[in-house]
Amino acid sequence: MTAPLSVSVVIPTANGRDWRRAVASAFSQRNVNVEVILVNNGTEDVQADAQYPTLRIINSDPSSGANGARQAGVLAATNELIALLDDDDEWLPEKLTRQWQHVQSSGVDSEGSPWLCGTGKFIVEKGKADLLSPVSFPSGVDDVAEYLFMRKYLKSARNQLQSSTLFFPRQVAVEVPFDPSLRLHQDWNWVLDVEEKLSAKILVCPEYLVRYYKSASAGITSTSRPSQSLGWASMRLASKPQRIQGDFALSVPFNMALEKGQYLDAVGIFRDALQKARPGIPAITRAFLALARYPVLRVLQRASPTNGGKR
Repeated sequence: MTAPLSVSVVIPTANGRDWRRAVASAFSQRNVNVEVILVNNGTEDVQADAQYPTLRIINSDPSSGANGARQAGVLAATNELIALLDDDDEWLPEKLTRQWQHVQSSGVDSEGSPWLCGTGKFIVEKGKADLLSPVSFPSGVDDVAEYLFMRKYLKSARNQLQSSTLFFPRQVAVEVPFDPSLRLHQDWNWVLDVEEKLSAKILVCPEYLVRYYKSASAGITSTSRPSQSLGWASMRLASKPQRIQGDFALSVPFNMALEKGQYLDAVGIFRDALQKARPGIPAITRAFLALARYPVLRVLQRASPTNGGKR
């Protein structure tokens, strides 16, 4: 009889954030023995909940951020398989079993070779229909930067390897620790590190198994500046083809600027991407249409009843 899968789930949290939905989804995994580790990297204490008597709560240095919390959780884990979960997201009950089945069917030596597996996700935003990411699944990921940042089609959303989807052997994060100095693009940076330093096999389970809750008022990205994203790319993607650099600029910092209402900054990012890199036609077209549409949307928003009809 095959022994049940055993996985340690690492959930960073801080300063009164509501982690119960995430923890409940971790404990609800089917046919998996889970060790759930809630890592507090804030200045406020996290109170235990009698509903989850086996929940482990540990502390990490608040100055090390979410990445420091992830690493602390990995080092405290007692299982050889790790799954990450952000405290504001949740998993479908079959998430871990489906990922493990995908790893086993991929031909990877799951007990020897380094690997990392993501999944698809539902992007949940209040007042909007759920979005699927990615729109289609790859047969494999041969180049992480190309998979994440190159926009190959006009209508497709960018691919993702987001933290709440990631599942991997504990040894991977021991050999390639999470960088505690990073405050932006933490999951992308780590996956790029794993690919480059370990030549790990990057897999994507072709199912939507995570509910990612998008909020304009929460999360690292909402408090970050487009210039920080561009600075990260100038170091991390400098050796990548100009197509990838340009598509990244027109997809990530460009969209950050528009979401923050920084129209002139978005125009500058668009101009610089064309002058300094070689973005593809799909990325250029989407960015151009966004620039053209933005002033109209702003006028409509200001004139809407929810804004009091102010102009």
